[in-house]
Parts: sequence; structure tokens; C-alpha cells
Amino acid sequence: MSEQQPTLTFEQAMANLEQALKALSQGELPLEEAGEQYKLGLDMASQCQKMLRDAEGEIRILQDGVEKAFQMEE
Repeated sequence: MSEQQPTLTFEQAMANLEQALKALSQGELPLEEAGEQYKLGLDMASQCQKMLRDAEGEIRILQDGVEKAFQMEE
């Protein structure tokens, strides 16, 4: 059974990703902690990609509505 992750904003997920990358790039983490940071980074990157895809979809829906309304008025 998977644990439910708290819902993060895009900015929070990006900040977590940046922190994980910074910790990993310093190269001073013990192996186990480095693995945990890597997994966290992958999870945060995945969440950010999903949020961006969702936002893009919403924008396209809005644009389609505006374009259709504009075309009908011509």
C-alpha cells in the first residue's frame, strides 16, 4: 500500500527538487541518503511535469473557447 503524499504546489515541488539536486551535487551524502534524495528528486520532477501538463491542457481549453468565440463573432 502506498502512502499518500501531501498535495504540493508547483513552487513547493520545484523547491524540493532544487534542494534534492543541491544535496546530490555536493557529493557528500552517505549512499543511503543519496538514494533517498535521488528518489525524492524523481518524484518531485514527475509531479512538476504532471502539473505543467495539466496547466497546459487547461490553457488549451481556454484558448479553444476564446478562438471559437472570436470566430463566431466575425
